[in-house]
Amino acid sequence: MHDFADYELKGILDTVVEALKAERAFIGLIDAETRKLTPQKTHGLQAGDDVGTLIAMEVVKNRVGIVSDDTVDGRPRTMIAIPFNDPDGNTIGVVYADKPVTQGSFTQSDINNVSALINPDEPIQPISSLS
Repeated sequence: MHDFADYELKGILDTVVEALKAERAFIGLIDAETRKLTPQKTHGLQAGDDVGTLIAMEVVKNRVGIVSDDTVDGRPRTMIAIPFNDPDGNTIGVVYADKPVTQGSFTQSDINNVSALINPDEPIQPISSLS
């Protein structure tokens, strides 16, 4: 696992939640040995919640941010997931967030803004839409 202080990850997640006005969010890091994505910090989620796992793994696989509007637990939600990269540009995790669609859908601009926050040395992210 990559070395991040809890306060660093919490600070990143708090900033993302505030910027996106997200109801739920997590930062997941990839275990270098197992390649399994493990949530490190969460917001609005309970232990064992499986929210965003499929989208997050797609982001890890393709190294591209995703926005999607879909029904989750019977409610329409907008979701965003962005690769979290180390200074060498290797994807080491994912930042995921969602909120009710009634609060507005996430966009390419949101991917660019969050990517700039979490990956300041990276070029603007391409977008993939699952809608």
